[in-house]
Amino acid sequence: MKRNSFRNKHSNDADLTRPLVPRCNFHSSERLNAFCRDCQKVLCTVCLASDHRNHDWCELKKAGDTAHEQLLEVLHDVNSKWLLHLDVRAEQTESILEEMEQENEIMFREIDSQIERIIQFVNTIREKLKTDVKSRLETALDLKTQLKSKKDNLVKLFKHSWTVLQKSKIPNVIQTNRHLRQMVEELCSYEFAFPKSRIEFKKGRIDFESLMDMIGYNEKSSVSSEKQHILCNLHDIESKWTLQNKFSLRMSKIEAICPIGEAAWIYNSRAKAGGLMKNNGEVIAMHNLDFVFFDVTKTEYDELLMSDPGNCMVRSIGPSGRSECVLDTSPLHPTGLCVSQLNSDLLVCLMSSLEMGGQGERKVARIDTAGDWKQTIEIDDVTGERLFQYLRLVRENFNGDVIVANKVTSHSHNIIVLNSIGRLKFKFKGTDSLNQTVYPSDIRCDRLCRILVSDFNNHAVLFIHPEDGSVLQVLTMDGDIPSPARLGFQGNRLWIGYDGNKILIVNVTSKHREVRKPEKETASKTCDIL
Repeated sequence: MKRNSFRNKHSNDADLTRPLVPRCNFHSSERLNAFCRDCQKVLCTVCLASDHRNHDWCELKKAGDTAHEQLLEVLHDVNSKWLLHLDVRAEQTESILEEMEQENEIMFREIDSQIERIIQFVNTIREKLKTDVKSRLETALDLKTQLKSKKDNLVKLFKHSWTVLQKSKIPNVIQTNRHLRQMVEELCSYEFAFPKSRIEFKKGRIDFESLMDMIGYNEKSSVSSEKQHILCNLHDIESKWTLQNKFSLRMSKIEAICPIGEAAWIYNSRAKAGGLMKNNGEVIAMHNLDFVFFDVTKTEYDELLMSDPGNCMVRSIGPSGRSECVLDTSPLHPTGLCVSQLNSDLLVCLMSSLEMGGQGERKVARIDTAGDWKQTIEIDDVTGERLFQYLRLVRENFNGDVIVANKVTSHSHNIIVLNSIGRLKFKFKGTDSLNQTVYPSDIRCDRLCRILVSDFNNHAVLFIHPEDGSVLQVLTMDGDIPSPARLGFQGNRLWIGYDGNKILIVNVTSKHREVRKPEKETASKTCDIL
């Protein structure tokens, strides 16, 4: 990488001009030759013998050498880490802004489609929603401005630091070193908090009661205790995808994709290696692991978590690739895992044996951020039978549904969808429109709660309805996608690993299908709410 090369370019201290020592401002006949550590001041012999007599001090040259080395180190950190960090955060902000705009567009279309039935309230609702949306967008744009300002200030101070270092006036070097280190410390503690909507768009519907609460209607009049909803019919949503890029990797097989902003971590478990790659295939960083993982997910802070079934634990992966145990699952083996986007809970698949046909425990556990086990899903509460045979993957959508990829036999798979309390909704094995039964290589969920399945057998990505299990759409690109494996989904960008070591990146956009409006009915004095 180009940024990492500057340290080598300037690593030879002999190339830098040696410092010129000025005279003391208070004792013009004395040269500055000492440094007070307690007061952080440059001193002459007279100053040292008087005001700083009992202070901790050292020779000026020693202090200058120390500051010189520290400044080189922090410059290296800024160039190799923080500038890239700010770039990634800025890209994440841009992606979230696009996602918010599309979500708001769908939300407003849904409200508009019901305007004749809620004529008494719609104007107020629209104004409140617009205010909320405007406020969130302004907050996000302000965050984007802050990120740009912090980056500009860091670049400016970075360039100034090199100028100071080359002129080599020791007082300026010490002062610049302190300023740059303070700025880096501020970046470490800075919180990148994105605004949240006051109205949640879940289950493909907007809760009418919450809208009434938002505009204060429920405080003025009584409303039926039964919740009434404005429904968003997912069958009326049409998604289109456009190719952004495709490329091949050197690794033999793609076994995990985890997007981070505009880039993504891509791993090969058997090779115990992976890398952070841009959407053009350029490698940003590399990791070497000391274990064989099964699944990968990320926290809200973009920290990677990996399941290690061989050692019965879940590990966190640091920036350098170093792993640390964050959850001991022994004697059970963890396989699939995901972090809830609703409350940051960890959902993990646990099995007492990794062999097919075993009669031991097969369950999904929900663990909160404090490490407490909140929920265990194992038995169908209607039939009393075991739900899972061999747990491979687990995901959660914004509706709170739990989606599990289950291996029934060596040649048979299904997808089990449960609601938030663990009650079975349906099992998906495929449909008559598909050539073969489904083989879910990976599962993701989008903002509309649809279930995206990488179907290895049918060479496509399926969009499945979260309520009835119907196939809404089938994603292919100029024919089949050969042997699709892992998926990575963030914002509108879908990463698809396929055909062993190849990557396909597409942008997915969704909107209501164009339908002919029915003839207007005779106006009514009452307002029926569906």
